[in-house]
Amino acid sequence: MPPEVTSERQQVYQICSAVFSQKPSVSAKRIAILQAINTCAEGKMKFRDILREIQSRFKGVDYTSEKLTYDLRVLRRHGLINQASDGKYTITQNGCSLIDMYQEVLHRISEPRRHRRMGFAGEVNGHIKVADFDLVSIGEQLARLPLFRKKFIASKDRFCLELKDDDDNFASDIQIHEGGHFSIRVVLFRDDQDRTQDFLGDFEKSEEWYETARAITQTIAYYIKRVAKILWKDAEIDLPLKPDSYPV
Repeated sequence: MPPEVTSERQQVYQICSAVFSQKPSVSAKRIAILQAINTCAEGKMKFRDILREIQSRFKGVDYTSEKLTYDLRVLRRHGLINQASDGKYTITQNGCSLIDMYQEVLHRISEPRRHRRMGFAGEVNGHIKVADFDLVSIGEQLARLPLFRKKFIASKDRFCLELKDDDDNFASDIQIHEGGHFSIRVVLFRDDQDRTQDFLGDFEKSEEWYETARAITQTIAYYIKRVAKILWKDAEIDLPLKPDSYPV
């Protein structure tokens, strides 16, 4: 390795190569393992639960317990996961960082293609008013729910989440900011468009799409309000009665 490559860089290369230097099929399964552990409500998973999750995601693929054992060993050796004293697996900060990087790159790659399609956005902004508001507490609590997952690494002034949905026809962005302000945006992309029809006319016949985008946004807002009330009994949530809905 060239002399200018520091030991820290070598470690980064090794961490990334544990997942991304393999065949795409192998990389996909190791990413799925990290995602499964990262989004588990308890923060840790048993071996059999990980195996069941990966087999469910990759139906028709022969993925045995022996293959999972090997993949877990590789991820542990490179510091992406740990095994607790009770035998369950947890994800490390390096593992979280790698997942966040993967999600961000995937988001950037898919955005240009999405923007070429007609979509319908639901959007709302709100404010949690409470004296002892804690950004990390509410973000982590929401991330433990089956509905959500972390989008990027939390910073000191922002916690980002998204709905746990990998459909290319759907995008979501949930941001909670220091001070209690939060924003929700979901976009539904139509995959049944007839390009020969009038573009604006198609929008006018899409009331159901507007309502669906608005309903999903309102559901997310409900869970934010619910979790805030659990954390802080005296919290006041300033939120419009109905989210906005508009074409994109």
